[in-house]
Amino acid sequence: MLPLWRKRTDQHGRAYKKSQLQAQLYVNRRQCALTEAVLNALPSLAKLRPSLLWTSPLEGEKFAEYHDGPFLKAIGRPKLKTALANFWPSGGPRWDALAGAVAAEPITAVPRHIALA
Repeated sequence: MLPLWRKRTDQHGRAYKKSQLQAQLYVNRRQCALTEAVLNALPSLAKLRPSLLWTSPLEGEKFAEYHDGPFLKAIGRPKLKTALANFWPSGGPRWDALAGAVAAEPITAVPRHIALA
């Protein structure tokens, strides 16, 4: 077990400092500001007028940061587990925060004659 002075989080998963703490604060306390910053940084996404649903790090889940299969589950894409394993080695990638985007406008148009899987 690490000595207390070397731990990055307390028993509730709350970070003590740096970017981990900032991500926790913004995802849980300042989502509007975080969403605005993300959309300002990604104008092509902003054009779709999406709603961002922040899924990690959530206080109710002890600020868990996901990778591998749990990451895909957190973003609603668990079926991509094999593809991710073939592309990226186990243990990565990792992100400070995760959000899913729901566009106000359709991202693509699909003709009626094409069956969706």
